[in-house]
Amino acid sequence: MKNSVVIAFAMIMTLLPSTVMAYGEGEDIPMDARAIHLLTNEARTNTREALALCGDNCSETIECYAETLPPLYWDDGLYKAAQFHANMLSYITCMQHDSPCTLVSTVASDFPDTCDGNPTCACVEKSATCGSVGTQTYSRIQMFASQPNSENLASAIGAVGSFELWIYEDGNGSGCEFTPHNGHRWNILSSSSKFVGVGYASYIASQDFGLMGTKGGALSSGAHYAKGGSTWFKTHYYASNEVSKVTVKFADQCVDLSKTRGTLTNGVWGTSDISASGECVPYFFEAKDASGTITRYPTTGSLLYNCGSSWSSTEETSCFAAGDGGTGENTGDNGNGENTGDNGNGENTGDNGNGENTGDNGNGENTGDNGNGENTGDNGNGENTGDNGNGENTGDNGNGEGAGNGNKDDMSPSNNHEDGCNMTLNRSSQHGMGFGLLAMLCAMTAVLRRRKA
Repeated sequence: MKNSVVIAFAMIMTLLPSTVMAYGEGEDIPMDARAIHLLTNEARTNTREALALCGDNCSETIECYAETLPPLYWDDGLYKAAQFHANMLSYITCMQHDSPCTLVSTVASDFPDTCDGNPTCACVEKSATCGSVGTQTYSRIQMFASQPNSENLASAIGAVGSFELWIYEDGNGSGCEFTPHNGHRWNILSSSSKFVGVGYASYIASQDFGLMGTKGGALSSGAHYAKGGSTWFKTHYYASNEVSKVTVKFADQCVDLSKTRGTLTNGVWGTSDISASGECVPYFFEAKDASGTITRYPTTGSLLYNCGSSWSSTEETSCFAAGDGGTGENTGDNGNGENTGDNGNGENTGDNGNGENTGDNGNGENTGDNGNGENTGDNGNGENTGDNGNGENTGDNGNGEGAGNGNKDDMSPSNNHEDGCNMTLNRSSQHGMGFGLLAMLCAMTAVLRRRKA
């Protein structure tokens, strides 16, 4: 596999407040951005399983990363910084971390309603040129969010294409540290970042990581995405209490989800068995833990399938019927009705929904595997050692190979990492490179990480 392309340099950061919405809300958030968030947390759920698919590309070895990591929670400030940048780059068909113009001071409050990233309203100069260095990367992120930590960029088709360029990039013999070759993967699997925001526009994905924000609930992320001819609906659960049941309500269907990775306290649950037509359909995820606590994602409203936006404020009814401990589709399977008046009601006390766990992937199979030691051995603290970023990427070819050519196995990379078009991006050439629509279909990657003082 060709080497991924990386740009890295250091900046000092200050604190600014971050805008926070109810968790999971946001009709402007692209579904591809939501899916990249979900895929990021899926990889962190079990890094060994995620990197087993990487093969020789992960030459720094999987032992460089903690086996399990907490999720990265969504931060709306980081999202706006990432989405703004993706929008601006798409306007001028460009790939670079620094803004290609000097941003107006009101850019954060203007976005997205007054100005969506178009240089005519976002730039002091009223225009932008690819390769120009205006507002630098961390200064731009700080206009939207607190304590930015790192940034990934890619140009690829869809969420899966973008994410796999980052996570499966060629480490080129890297040691257990952040390098220009494994930087995207290191950012995704680092324990130092706690929050993330993802933007996506016209094949450009921007992922901004941060240290400060507001944590969400037990369901950290959720989305749908296409891979290998299937449409997957997945959500990530992370809590101290084991989860007993996870569902997705799609239109009027309540569908039980199966665990696809991780444990009952840190795992991803999903299905590819939903029959989806071409119409716009609302959906949301719910999880019930062992204590009976129910968590919903998004917190309010519904996600949207095959619609013009990804979220609606319309509230759908829960799959968990009040007091029955089970999902709506099991209504009537408790036998309570047939026992009316037979003095046997007491014998069913507390058994409401006994059938709900039938075939539920073995709820106790991970007994004791709570992920308490998930950060053991996490080498993130020294991740920037030796990261000079001084032109070391000259001639480095971007990973454009076969992005979007899906395999049917959801646990396999969606591209073959062998064929396709490659484009060169390095510290010097990226400051003057534009690309048209055809070139944008080829995948390109760039990564930025703050050096720790």
